[in-house]
Amino acid sequence: MQEFRCTRNARYQHDCLGRDDLTARQGHYITAHSKEDAWHKMAERFPDETEAGFTVDEWEGFDVVIGEVKPGRQLESEFAKLKELAQDAEKQRTPPYPPLQVPEYREGRHGDWFLDRIDPILIRGYFTGVQPTSGNYRLFQNKTLWMSLTPRELESQSHHVLYARGHTVIMGLGMGVLLYNVIAREEVEKVTVVECDRNAVEMLYQIAEPQSWPGWEKVEIIVADAFEWQPDDPVDFLSVDIWAKLGDARLRVEGQQIQANVRAKVVALWGQEIDFIHFVGEKGYEAPPTLAQYREYIEAISIPLIESDNPDYPEYCLRAVEQVMMTQQDVGF
Repeated sequence: MQEFRCTRNARYQHDCLGRDDLTARQGHYITAHSKEDAWHKMAERFPDETEAGFTVDEWEGFDVVIGEVKPGRQLESEFAKLKELAQDAEKQRTPPYPPLQVPEYREGRHGDWFLDRIDPILIRGYFTGVQPTSGNYRLFQNKTLWMSLTPRELESQSHHVLYARGHTVIMGLGMGVLLYNVIAREEVEKVTVVECDRNAVEMLYQIAEPQSWPGWEKVEIIVADAFEWQPDDPVDFLSVDIWAKLGDARLRVEGQQIQANVRAKVVALWGQEIDFIHFVGEKGYEAPPTLAQYREYIEAISIPLIESDNPDYPEYCLRAVEQVMMTQQDVGF
């Protein structure tokens, strides 16, 4: 094994040292069998920059003095640290919630909506790190990407399904993945989908055969504005996904507006994990976030959000924010 200094060739998107000067850029020091192996490791870190490539140079590190390994408690402490690091790495690879099931899709177009397929890619999950994905369909309206089948997209909605029951309302149809999973639950008796664009509804019939999905008889699709629609029957669970990007700054306010009309018993907002961590920062709390802080957040925004009794959830929120921030760094934001 040998150490290599690797530099990203892709142009930095933000104004900083190294944007126009490759020699001034930060190096990534990677231990690998060869230059090619080091290049591929960089590709795993920055999957969106493989076309521009990476400059890989052999690197000789500074002299290191290796001290004597002492037996006894010190050695046991080092083993404990290694074990803890291994457990943390395993957490980063394992999603905290059961994965969503994905129906069959085909490429299609209706009005200003279209679905295409891109294979294969490396991408970060929402709760997990970089991983390969195939069979990735993407739903666009003109140039706006509304949904995909990436691990990040699927993981960010996986826990919503666990709370679906009774009369469930889904705001935003997308590709129907959440709907596909919700209607399969025995606890769900009726599903009302509120979608503002009739073409998006027709698009679902173009790209899939939803009428063949198990539980489709439970579904009623209503073309209406999410901020104006009010239910005729009490709502047990509400899932809102009306934003094109994770971490939309309007999530909190718009979630409150929608819940004021729907008055659901339990609510899930797509990307609420990011808004919770923003709340923690606003309050000046130190990491790690706690369940008490999450409950304070719920009370502050007056929305009965999911996972209020899960002591592990604040950690999941922090993991989600870390992955989103690392994704932004990967693409040079």
